[in-house]
Amino acid sequence: MPPAPLYAATHPESGVGLLRPLLDGVGKSVLAVPDPYVTTSVDVTPWADEKWTAVPAHRGEVARERPRKHQPIGAR
Repeated sequence: MPPAPLYAATHPESGVGLLRPLLDGVGKSVLAVPDPYVTTSVDVTPWADEKWTAVPAHRGEVARERPRKHQPIGAR
């Protein structure tokens, strides 16, 4: 029997772009996998504004002394 698929939130290496050096500069890392490993994608654009509102509310996600400035998707 073949292994069951595993769906996890990640980024393909080709989609990381300038994010990796930016995060490296603040001591963080980005989880990325080789592009061929990504077989399914989900457009989460409808929830992007909610996510960017929620992320700074969690200490483990963003340091409180460095507030994130975010423009809503529609304002870009």
